[in-house]
Amino acid sequence: MKTRSPFLPLLCLLATVGQSCLIARVDDLSTAGRLNLGFILSSLLGGCANPDRIAFYSLVDGDNEIYSIKTDGTEFLQLTFNAVSDSEPAWSPDARTIVFESNRSGNAGLYLIDADGSNERALLVDGFQNRQPVYATDGKGIYFVSTRAGAFQEIFYLDFASGQVFQITNSANTYDNISPAVSAGSDYIYFDTTLSGNDDIARIRKDGSGFEVIVSDINSDLEPTISPDGTIVLFSTDRDGNQEIYRSAADGSGQTNLSNDAGNDAAPYFSPDGANIAFASDRPISDLEIYTIGLSGSGLFQLTSNATLDSGPAWSCK
Repeated sequence: MKTRSPFLPLLCLLATVGQSCLIARVDDLSTAGRLNLGFILSSLLGGCANPDRIAFYSLVDGDNEIYSIKTDGTEFLQLTFNAVSDSEPAWSPDARTIVFESNRSGNAGLYLIDADGSNERALLVDGFQNRQPVYATDGKGIYFVSTRAGAFQEIFYLDFASGQVFQITNSANTYDNISPAVSAGSDYIYFDTTLSGNDDIARIRKDGSGFEVIVSDINSDLEPTISPDGTIVLFSTDRDGNQEIYRSAADGSGQTNLSNDAGNDAAPYFSPDGANIAFASDRPISDLEIYTIGLSGSGLFQLTSNATLDSGPAWSCK
């Protein structure tokens, strides 16, 4: 007598039609369907596949490649190997996959790679510049920056289930909106806008409503990140004469210098519990390295040490 595997429901898509159940083979699905199924399966199985790793990009082999490293500084892993620029990595919510930006087609496009460096594949490559991807916190899509609406850059959302791309910001082709950041604890996307003619920090609801600038001055305010609970925004700024990391409340109020160092500190990214951040800094040497530090400003730890530039850290789940 044949027995049905108890794991079969995890290996197929089920759809009820009348009293019948249709089972779709995984290899018959579209790329978007497989990506969505992968997230569903990982959610059902639970857990974080690669906890406490930091992905980043580096020039260590002569051009930008994607790397990851454990937060204790061990298990340094090179993920991409080619003669073009790969940058801006971001983890999927389950830390099984990394999305990144690459110019390997001649245009900036979005690519996926498994956390161990295998199964590299294109996600969104077309005639537009598609950059700075970040996973939605539910794993169902990607926010990214693109020129597909005109000469200026806007923030878009790629929905895995349908394969459709939706425009989130709309400058009427008059200024750039870049560097999106999201958090499970916030209904907003935080980003860098050039509405005023220089870089400021803005936010917009995920449905494209409620645009507002929350950090604005005559200096360059860049690279926002939002805490997991949605209460704290970090960003880099040159307002003190060098690049520093500032923190503020979610609405931009209460801005204070967090890094406060003679070196240049940039590209902040929250840990999954919100207690620490990863960032890039040239302290105390002349090239950028990846560091972690507590949100209180204590516990500084240097993760990378080489003679070239490391930046764009992204912290996986716990």
